[in-house]
Amino acid sequence: MNGLTRPRGDYLTATREAEAGPPNYDAVCFHAQQCIEKLLKALLTVKGKTPPKTHDLTVLDSLLRSICPEWHWPIEQLRLLSSAAVIF
Repeated sequence: MNGLTRPRGDYLTATREAEAGPPNYDAVCFHAQQCIEKLLKALLTVKGKTPPKTHDLTVLDSLLRSICPEWHWPIEQLRLLSSAAVIF
């Protein structure tokens, strides 16, 4: 299994749910958030940084920007998606 298998599964689940009738938007948002979180953590790992245990996409974004200057994602989108994460 490569590092993109799980994010791809979340992406496919979110896509299927979005196309279902009627869609469960909670599930769409949750799986979209999980997909992005896993992709950001994979990129951090590739760049040699151990990702923190967080579901906050803005925290991961900040870490990525510090080591990957070409990285850019609109912070408001990340903040909105972070609200769909599992809160412990």
